[in-house]
Amino acid sequence: MAIDFGDKNTGLAVTDLSRTMVFGRGVLRGYRRLEDLFEQILGICRDEEVTEVIFGVPGGRFGEDTPQVERMRDIGGRLEEYLGDVPVVFQDESFSSFEADAAKMDSGLRKKYSQHELAAMVILERYLQKEAW
Repeated sequence: MAIDFGDKNTGLAVTDLSRTMVFGRGVLRGYRRLEDLFEQILGICRDEEVTEVIFGVPGGRFGEDTPQVERMRDIGGRLEEYLGDVPVVFQDESFSSFEADAAKMDSGLRKKYSQHELAAMVILERYLQKEAW
């Protein structure tokens, strides 16, 4: 499962068992604390039998760790602790929102998925492509 984390909205995407197709899994909203978000993610991990979580992290312009990158890695690490036996893997999410916007030009995707879901789908597709090589 991939996560496009946001302070107000977090997009989710999952893949099939063969790891060839990616699907939006919704957007989590209305969480006041990270623990509330983590509890929702844990429930989805159990329901979907998730074996790893791909957590989108912004890339610095020159590959450096910016304060935002460090913050996302901290949140991802805390999520991994919360999930217990489900590892969290970091994936560069640079420009995933732009790709999501471009994908929304397709009217079928615009009606079916939110921008946050599409960004999570982009993150998961990138990860799966990287793993295929």
